[in-house]
Amino acid sequence: MFCSKCGEKLSSDARFCEKCGKKTGDVADIAAVSISNKCEKFERIAIWAFLLSIAGIILAYASFIMLGFFLILASGIMGVVSLKKMKRTKAKGKGLAITAIAISSSYIALVLISMFILYFPFNL
Repeated sequence: MFCSKCGEKLSSDARFCEKCGKKTGDVADIAAVSISNKCEKFERIAIWAFLLSIAGIILAYASFIMLGFFLILASGIMGVVSLKKMKRTKAKGKGLAITAIAISSSYIALVLISMFILYFPFNL
């Protein structure tokens, strides 16, 4: 058993945490803390995915096209992973994950369309 406040390992008959003094809770209290920690983790991933997509666009337009492309690709993957995990844990922040996915997929589509036009020009 672990303390829900500080994470210290507790003996099975402990009534208080020896490290922080918090009264030990039942299993439901510990499970709630665990779910809350998971939600916060996935929310942070969604925030980073959104920030990476913005940074990737800025770098791509500042002539660092490949670095920007890889940042945007990473942000799309992070957005998909965090969105899937957030649906399971009922975490907030789904909008940031969806925005990161939308930015990255639209940028990748734009790059693919541009490459197609450059390599196969239309003769009108």
